[in-house]
Amino acid sequence: MSDTRLPGSNGNHNALVQKVWNYAHVLRDQGVSYGDYIEQITYLLFLKMDQEREDLL
Repeated sequence: MSDTRLPGSNGNHNALVQKVWNYAHVLRDQGVSYGDYIEQITYLLFLKMDQEREDLL
């Protein structure tokens, strides 16, 4: 994912929300079940948050 830090900019928040929906649509269109694509997107968000936390240290 590109730089979409949430604090301080609503534009970055909107960009992140749009990316999440785009990933959800791709997974859904590939036949991935709702529960499975929620799990995958949650994991991607976790990795993004971990990366941002590491960048701050």
